[in-house]
Amino acid sequence: MKKMPFLFAAVLFFGACNNNATEQKFTDIQGIDSSKKNGGNFFMYVNGKWYDSAQIPSSQSGVAAYMFMNYPQRIRLQNILDSISKASNTAGSIEQKVGDFYASGMDTTTINIISQKKLVILISGETTAT
Repeated sequence: MKKMPFLFAAVLFFGACNNNATEQKFTDIQGIDSSKKNGGNFFMYVNGKWYDSAQIPSSQSGVAAYMFMNYPQRIRLQNILDSISKASNTAGSIEQKVGDFYASGMDTTTINIISQKKLVILISGETTAT
């Protein structure tokens, strides 16, 4: 009875020594540019194919996985806010408040004029704002 755990452990040990196991690869080498040397420029070696073929929209300064997922939602939200800000909504309604807030943020001409006036006051040393 005392030899039973040792016998069980030996069976498990020898059963785990299976030479017929298939080796699994966990790397994806489709994007590797084999025309580059991996010791010369490793970035271009591993990202060369993607770097040469990726299209970055002119409206974006860079690229990331989240940008590709977020771009359609940002365009939809912008269209919704544009339509709300241009519509004549009931005074005091949430649509009117959101539309006015969005329109005030998009009015860059007025924002620049107010900022310029405040900057002139700051530079001149006046203490009252107009």
